[in-house]
Amino acid sequence: MKDMLGNEIKVGDTIAYASTSSRGTLSLYNVREVFPDKIKAHYFVHKPPFVTCSNGNVVEQQFAKFKRFEFDGKYGWEEMTEEEKHKVANKCVTLKGSNCALIVNGVI
Repeated sequence: MKDMLGNEIKVGDTIAYASTSSRGTLSLYNVREVFPDKIKAHYFVHKPPFVTCSNGNVVEQQFAKFKRFEFDGKYGWEEMTEEEKHKVANKCVTLKGSNCALIVNGVI
């Protein structure tokens, strides 16, 4: 699959992808798999935010859940289980339409 400039998209590339939904958005993705008609990728996070969980651990925000605690009624961050972390870390999206993709390796 080629990007909008005609460059071949490869596994490991970082791409900017323009959504064609009602609100146009530009998102960054790391390419995991390339097919003739689609790309499987996951969201690119340059500097992930960190949060302190209720157990005192400091983790990336994507691996924590914001919730209300039953014992005191306050809100805070709870660390995900290893299984939940694995699902989040390996979550892929399918991108179709190479005319919306642009390789941005080394720019970020």
